[in-house]
Amino acid sequence: LMWASRLSNSTHANILLLRGAKVEARDSSGRTALHYAVEGGSLGCIKALLEAGADAQTADNDGIFPIHSVVYFINNCEVGDIISCLCAHGADLETRDNTGFTPLYRAVDLGSHVSVEALIRCGANMN
Repeated sequence: LMWASRLSNSTHANILLLRGAKVEARDSSGRTALHYAVEGGSLGCIKALLEAGADAQTADNDGIFPIHSVVYFINNCEVGDIISCLCAHGADLETRDNTGFTPLYRAVDLGSHVSVEALIRCGANMN
C-alpha cells in the first residue's frame, strides 16, 4: 500500500485497501501510506486512504504530519484540494512539526506561494 501510494497509483491503492491492507501500517521512518500519497501529490490516493480510515494527524518519527508534507513536496494546482481534503479529515493547520513550525510557517520558509495561499484559504492562523 505504501509503494502504491508512493507511486501515486490510486487504482492499486484501492485494490489493496479492498483486500485488507492496513491503512495505518508504518515503515521504519514511522511514515504511513498517507505520508507517501501526500508527498506524491496524489489526490486520488489521499482520498482513498482517508476514506479507508487513515489518520490525517499521524506524525512520522521526525514529527512530520501529512499536512506538513504538502508544503515540502507539492507545488502544483491540486495543493489547495489536497490541503482541503486533509483538513476535512481532521488535519490540524496549527499542528507543529518537531522543530516547532506550523505548515504555514514552513510554506513561507520554503517559498511555496501555492501552499501559503491554500493554507490561508483553509483557515491557517497567519499570526
